[in-house]
Amino acid sequence: MDLEIPLHLILAAMSNENVMFKKTSAAGFCAKWTPEKKGITPDQRGFREASKALLAELTGYQATSTNIWLSDRERTPELVEKYLTLVDLVWTAEKMREEAAEQ
Repeated sequence: MDLEIPLHLILAAMSNENVMFKKTSAAGFCAKWTPEKKGITPDQRGFREASKALLAELTGYQATSTNIWLSDRERTPELVEKYLTLVDLVWTAEKMREEAAEQ
C-alpha cells in the first residue's frame, strides 16, 4: 500500500470533518472506526472490547485505561484526544484516496 497521501486529500478531510481545532473523544473515534478496523458494529456483542483493543493498539495504553476513556471523557488525557484527531484525519484521507482510486 502506498502511504503517500496527497495534500489535497488531507485538506479535504480536514474541511469535511472540521477537525483542525477539535479534540476527538475516544467514544466518538471508536463509533466511527471500530466497525471499519475491527469488523464489529456498535450493536454487536463485543464492540466495547474491540474498541478498547483498537485504542490500546493506537496509544500503547492498557485496555483498562482505554475502557475508562470510553465511559468518562474527562479522564481521557488531552494528548490522547489530540492524537485520535490526527489518526482520524489520516484514516479519513486514506479512505478518500481509496474511494477516488476506485472511481
